[in-house]
Amino acid sequence: MFAIIWPQAGRTESTTPSARGALFAGVPGAWTQIPTPDGVLVSAVAVGAQHDGALYIGAANGLAIYRSLDAGENWLHVPLSDEIAAA
Repeated sequence: MFAIIWPQAGRTESTTPSARGALFAGVPGAWTQIPTPDGVLVSAVAVGAQHDGALYIGAANGLAIYRSLDAGENWLHVPLSDEIAAA
């Protein structure tokens, strides 16, 4: 199970700035933060069905996705164009 941390609407003190848009894996009561690229606010996550350890994240603060094939240890930046995003 994965979770993305975002503050509640209208509440800025609910998470620290470094935790906003952070990615966590685990189960309720036992969460582990997954390392993501510096400065990326995660807005979406998907798990690759064909490859163990494959993760895909969408960046809330950029027109890009990131791919990891080793459970978040390394990330490949995949820029998107306006044309792709609008399709």
